[in-house]
Amino acid sequence: MEEPRSDQDLRLEILAADLAELERRAGEHRIRAVVEEARRRRLTPGCDQLLKPYQIESAIRRIGRGESVLSVAQSLHCACATIYRTFAALG
Repeated sequence: MEEPRSDQDLRLEILAADLAELERRAGEHRIRAVVEEARRRRLTPGCDQLLKPYQIESAIRRIGRGESVLSVAQSLHCACATIYRTFAALG
C-alpha cells in the first residue's frame, strides 16, 4: 500500500508542473519569434526546391552522357526528386 503524499511533495509537484508549463510557453514564444523573423526576411521553410542554373546545366550534361540520376543527385547533395522536379519545371 502506498503512503499518502505530504503537503510538501504535492507543492513540489505543482511547482514542477508550473515550471514545465512556463518552459513550454517560452518555447512557443521563441518559435513564433523565429517564424516572424523568417517572414520578415521573406524566407520560406525547407530547402530550395530547384537547383541553381549551373547545377542544372551540369546535371543535364551528365545525365545526357548516361550517368544515373542517383549519382548526379548525390554529387549535387540533393534528392533524385529535386532533379526530376527541376527538369519538369524546365518543360
